[in-house]
Amino acid sequence: MVQGTAEVKDHHNSRMDLDSIKDYIQEYGLYIQLFACMAYILKFRAADTFVYMCIGILLLSPLHILYQNQLLALAQNEEYRGLVRNLWYFGFALTDIMMVLIVIGLSKRDNLKFDTASKVMAGAFITMAVIQILGYIDQVVTETDYLADFYMTSIPLINIGVTIVIFSTALAAVLVSMFFDER
Repeated sequence: MVQGTAEVKDHHNSRMDLDSIKDYIQEYGLYIQLFACMAYILKFRAADTFVYMCIGILLLSPLHILYQNQLLALAQNEEYRGLVRNLWYFGFALTDIMMVLIVIGLSKRDNLKFDTASKVMAGAFITMAVIQILGYIDQVVTETDYLADFYMTSIPLINIGVTIVIFSTALAAVLVSMFFDER
């Protein structure tokens, strides 16, 4: 019986550790992304699709925060709540798609091929746009609220995933170039 209790506590503690890591990445994600992108840019001093995606994300994230805060303030007035709900889903979906399309356009203009990390990040933002549209259908059109938990979980997890991709890609590229590139 004691062993079972210890296993539950260990599982609970590891869950709390994962939650702490998740919370840390969510709270400091923009700073982590900025640090990683700056290290990458300063090391390589060249524009590629990874740099374009990083800059797009670094510009979009503060805009999303401002947009969210404005919508939340507007939602305080009951007569605007329907408008806010529509603007919430479509605003985030539209800006995510536009950022990806702009990066694709810039990459085509400069004849750059998308690397794996850039494809993952672009796919993440398109996925979040799709989730926003599905959230709108669930909340507004069908008024079912079936996807509420999925929506509330998936968007932060995708954002955390993007932060991890940016950090790990930048770190790996910088370390590989420092130790394995010929001078």
